[in-house]
Amino acid sequence: MSRSRFISVSIFFIYILVLLKLTVFREPLPEMAMHFRHYHIKLFREGYFLANFIPFKTIYYYLSLQEVAQNGIENIGGNIAVFIPFGILFPLAFSRFNAFGKTILAAFLTSLFLECLQLVFALGIFDVDDLLLNTIGAIFGNGILAIILQASSQPRKKRVRYRRRNFP
Repeated sequence: MSRSRFISVSIFFIYILVLLKLTVFREPLPEMAMHFRHYHIKLFREGYFLANFIPFKTIYYYLSLQEVAQNGIENIGGNIAVFIPFGILFPLAFSRFNAFGKTILAAFLTSLFLECLQLVFALGIFDVDDLLLNTIGAIFGNGILAIILQASSQPRKKRVRYRRRNFP
């Protein structure tokens, strides 16, 4: 493994750890330990009944201003922003998965995994809209990466120097 590949993989896995901390393991460690000590199927049922399985329900809720606009911006923007690095880092870390479709599928499956962790362990609320927004964030990130790679691969134009001519 080349040095640049090692750095890319390392940064990607650090990003995944931060993503887990932001989305699933939000509480301090002692509170998490207490949560798991008292976890039982009743918590799963409560999480299941709070979950949103209807696409665009939460997005519509925020966009129709049924909630304070700042909360909507934080929720929608945050879910998009948190997966932008995924769209950039995943293809750099794993070159055989650098195709657009593979990167977006990996982002969707990662988001689905995180949402299922929240549902099963009652560590948050499952929301299908988060899957959509996270995937959109990965699409943005992949687009940013494509623009950066295209700009860096284009040859630089030679600077044309004009000579001064002596006119009679």
